[in-house]
Amino acid sequence: MKNKFLFPVLAMFLLMVSNFSLAGGLDSATTAATDFKTWLYAFIGVVSIIYLLVKAMMVKMQKATWGDFGTAVVWVAICGGIPVLASWAWSVWGGAGV
Repeated sequence: MKNKFLFPVLAMFLLMVSNFSLAGGLDSATTAATDFKTWLYAFIGVVSIIYLLVKAMMVKMQKATWGDFGTAVVWVAICGGIPVLASWAWSVWGGAGV
């Protein structure tokens, strides 16, 4: 039997808890978003460097071609451009720019 009271109880609980979690205000949310963006850029950069180093070693050991390395560089450029594109789109369509 489906419990029809679970959703309203859960909704009330979330409404009560959200007041405590939002107590920091907009400034703390903006700071958290900026910190997350910085962390995301660093994470993508480290993963990209490791990926390109692995591809370069594969080319050096003749397990891959230079075309494969070029394709890897294109994928890294796309992955690096996604957060920048998302930030730009957010600022164009009404966001404050994070």
